[in-house]
Amino acid sequence: MGRVRVPPAAERDPRLQALLAAYRVVPVFDKGENVRDVSDMYGSTSPSAGTCSTALVISTNGSVPRSTPGGSRTGRRILRAGMRIGYMPQALVYHEVDPQA
Repeated sequence: MGRVRVPPAAERDPRLQALLAAYRVVPVFDKGENVRDVSDMYGSTSPSAGTCSTALVISTNGSVPRSTPGGSRTGRRILRAGMRIGYMPQALVYHEVDPQA
């Protein structure tokens, strides 16, 4: 996984920054400039298909938890299954933010 941010224009807009700070509804994730292991998936999308998803299908309804707020829960399940969560800052995702909101 990588960084999850608001678009650069939103980062520079004081009005949007005030709204984001007040309402705290847009999860951001930034663990710095270095590739490393992390322990959660806060603000991220669900795990990719394949080994990771197969190993995590252990809930009673057979589903894989998705996205926030389940990112931390999913991260714990990945670690308990003996896998790692890698962070790569170059993998960057921007939330869509409507400046007219």
